[in-house]
Amino acid sequence: MKKTLSSRLARVQKVVAAVNRLKEELSGARSLEELLEKIILLSREVLGYDNAIIRLLNPATRTLDTLIAYGYSLEAQNRVIRIGEGIMGRVAETGKAWIVGDITKERNYIRGIDEARSELAVPLHYNGKIIGVFNVESREFNAFDETDKDLLQGFTKLVVGALTQFNRI
Repeated sequence: MKKTLSSRLARVQKVVAAVNRLKEELSGARSLEELLEKIILLSREVLGYDNAIIRLLNPATRTLDTLIAYGYSLEAQNRVIRIGEGIMGRVAETGKAWIVGDITKERNYIRGIDEARSELAVPLHYNGKIIGVFNVESREFNAFDETDKDLLQGFTKLVVGALTQFNRI
């Protein structure tokens, strides 16, 4: 979707406000779950997605296990996604972010929410290895662009920092 200059300016203002809040809120987090919830909520405010899920790579089973989710049913959170399967599995396999403007045309799509129309998945990197995926979906077609990808990549660094802070990687 094409974004006007005023919508881009409004988005930059949201990003700046979110970064300022992150500085204050993240330092006060007492648990990994609390920290991840704040990252999810602030990233949602900036990106405007409808649901999100962060999955970590389980090397023993070669699956992506849910770490935290927003807007997904328990069934979707518990769905087994193997490396190479679906959009998240392919991102974990290739290490490359993937923007899907119309998931109805994507044969690799594994349903997260019934009304999803577009998806953005970005790998989590730590010490040169892929350790998981941060995935977001929208009910709008073409909801995500390269700017969104760059922003979500920034949020993945916060997730990796949180995992490191709480000795989960």
